[in-house]
Amino acid sequence: LISPIQDEYIEKYFKEAEEGKRKLSLKATLDGESAYKDADYIIIATPTNYDSKQNFFDTSAVEAALEQILSVNRNGIIVIKSTIPVGYTGSIRKKYSCDRILFYFYCSKSNPVDMEESKQIDEFMAGLNEDIDVIWGVTFDEGIG
Repeated sequence: LISPIQDEYIEKYFKEAEEGKRKLSLKATLDGESAYKDADYIIIATPTNYDSKQNFFDTSAVEAALEQILSVNRNGIIVIKSTIPVGYTGSIRKKYSCDRILFYFYCSKSNPVDMEESKQIDEFMAGLNEDIDVIWGVTFDEGIG
């Protein structure tokens, strides 16, 4: 199994699946509608080029994916795993009237983010049992659970 997303846990899960230690049910397709239609969770991992001269992120690929997803699935939880500007998640939640859009924030000692809050989050996460999967977000949608 090969992942287009370089991620420690994805690689770990794929290796465990190849060794018969974990069962994965994955399907690859280029047809977005069939992929998104019945999905419970959808991860958006698209490029967002940053123009330092204009101080601007090109989030058009993220929004194109969101529009395609929301045209066929209004119930799945959408996780953005792309670099986006501060406040972007809140603004697109309002724009698309969808509280099921979350931002994936990850940092570690080998992948630091230069913010005091991220250091505190990293310390907290490092203290957790690594067998625990954590999905963390802020939402006012009680339907997410």
